[in-house]
Amino acid sequence: MTKYKYYTINFISLLFILVCSNVIGQDIDQLKKQAKFNNDADSYYQLGLIYQKGEIEKINMKRAASYYEKAAILGHVDASMALAKIKKEKQDYGSTIKLLKIASDGNSQIASVELGDYYSEGKHVTKDLNSAIFYYLRAWKDGDESVKGKLEELNLSNYNQKDSDINYQEYMSQNGSSASDYMLGMKYLKGNDVPKDLEKSFSYFKKAADNGNAKAAYEVGLFYKDGLNQTKDAKLACTYFLKAANEGIREADMILRDMDPNTLMEDDNIDFLKYKAISMNNAEAQYKLYSIYNQNQNQKKALEMCQRAALQDYQPAMLTLADIYANGTTPVKQSWSSSFKWRRQAAYVGSDTAEYLLGKMYAEGRGVQKSEERAVKWYIKAANHGITSASIELEKINVAQYLDDSDLEYATYRANQGDVEAQLMLGKYYYNDDKAVAINWLNKASDQNSAEAELYLGDIYKDGKCQTIADPQKAEKHYKKSLALGNSEANLRMALLYSEHQQLNSKTLTARGVNGEYQAMDYANAYMVSSTLPTSNNTHPDPSAYLLMGDIHNNNGKKVQAIKQYDLYIKSFDETEGNHQEFIAVLNKQALAYAEIGEVNSALLQIEIALVKADDFSQTKGFKDNYSQIKAELFYTQAQLFFQQGDKYKACNVFQKAKALGVEIDKKYEDICLNK
Repeated sequence: MTKYKYYTINFISLLFILVCSNVIGQDIDQLKKQAKFNNDADSYYQLGLIYQKGEIEKINMKRAASYYEKAAILGHVDASMALAKIKKEKQDYGSTIKLLKIASDGNSQIASVELGDYYSEGKHVTKDLNSAIFYYLRAWKDGDESVKGKLEELNLSNYNQKDSDINYQEYMSQNGSSASDYMLGMKYLKGNDVPKDLEKSFSYFKKAADNGNAKAAYEVGLFYKDGLNQTKDAKLACTYFLKAANEGIREADMILRDMDPNTLMEDDNIDFLKYKAISMNNAEAQYKLYSIYNQNQNQKKALEMCQRAALQDYQPAMLTLADIYANGTTPVKQSWSSSFKWRRQAAYVGSDTAEYLLGKMYAEGRGVQKSEERAVKWYIKAANHGITSASIELEKINVAQYLDDSDLEYATYRANQGDVEAQLMLGKYYYNDDKAVAINWLNKASDQNSAEAELYLGDIYKDGKCQTIADPQKAEKHYKKSLALGNSEANLRMALLYSEHQQLNSKTLTARGVNGEYQAMDYANAYMVSSTLPTSNNTHPDPSAYLLMGDIHNNNGKKVQAIKQYDLYIKSFDETEGNHQEFIAVLNKQALAYAEIGEVNSALLQIEIALVKADDFSQTKGFKDNYSQIKAELFYTQAQLFFQQGDKYKACNVFQKAKALGVEIDKKYEDICLNK
């Protein structure tokens, strides 16, 4: 029974082996067919394994190698690695290298590392560090972190495939290279060497920009401006354009000029400050940056910004720079002369603090030759601008020994100390320049009962001078106060005010029941009488009082009285200092007044005198520009008088002279002369 069982079991085993062999044989045949007809790499690889391991067929390395080679040609990684191992054992390193490259191209970390080692060591292949880096980077990309140490030992800065090898850019990106982040951003933006991917592009650009890459900042700005990342944000776009522009990206600067960062950015934004300081050359921003850099102990940048602002005459920067030189603050060496230079420049552009400090430097001889006289001049300027310390220094010095009373700065200083003469001097000085500040100084003198100051204030409000509006009531008030203080000149001003009130604004004197002409005559007479008094200082009264009274008489039909007043004006006229045009006008008025009372010969005589005098004055300042017009008016009056006398021939000849000088002749005279 036992023997029977033994044969039975062996028979069954043999039968099982025969069946399996038949099945496996069928599978091998199927693999061969599939490999042959489909050119299937994996089938070739499986056949190679079968012949290499000898599990079904006898070991046949030649056949195994043949099948591996066919699979390797088709890019099969495992087949390439298996055949590489066979070739390496046979010391066929040329074939080994080729097969490892096929495997590496198929993302085999092992193949890439082995190739990197070969090229790095120059083992079985010419040493090539660029190729070594290339394959180590490929291994790293495929997930082998162990090659980092090998890469760190190589000098990647000399790698000759930086731009084209995306593995290099990604490796450098992971190691903090903003330049590589920018390159990757560009690749994904344009689809170079990688599929186009705006999301990845933006991510790389932003990472680079946030690490200080200006080109990347510009690209991020474009993403936000144009909404390439599905989000439009003008403020964020402006933020990144500012970063780019501050590093010299011209395109970013051009876009910012159209964006108006002032409406988008906070004033204390550091990038905005830098942009204003550098691109816009804004002195205030430069000085703010100075403060920031100084707080951050970046003394070199702080000094640069302070100097930039100072060169634009920004006073705080100039004073700070002067202090830096005075104290020898890092990075400059102490230089009193440089400190003096900047304080002087600050003073020239109006810094009252600099004026005081210059006074101190002259007083102490720091950075400049010692000079108490120059110290006084700068102390006075500072005192006039409200610097109390300067006034205290001046109290210690005999100022009068250095300055004349007519010096404007000294006068201002004395005026601020309450000197009425200085106040009056300044009031008159600014009155002549028609500046509003004249009123301030004249009011101060008025408060100290200066009759002359009241007179000038009256003139200002009478004529609307020194940038104020004419106000006859205020003028009257000041003139009357001047009179009360004993100034007889105010009589003439009152006479002129009352005679001219109809040409002033609606607040006229007539509205208060004042008869202007009578009042004017009274004041004009009072003025002329006061000039004849023994105690009068007015030995050369203004002839305009006679003219004023003459005009009032003339307007009221009192021609004889008018002629007398005009005659007094003519006799008192000073041909050297007087108003020549006014003088000729008076002669013309007197001639017309003579004609109205029938004394035509006297009238013609006055016109002859006026014509001669006009020729005499023809080259004097203020007269020669109106000479032709003045002559024409005199000819016209003369022609009218000849007509009145009955001499039509002379009249028409003189009218022609007037016409030749541009005067339009009345039609009635034109017609008469045409029919003569």
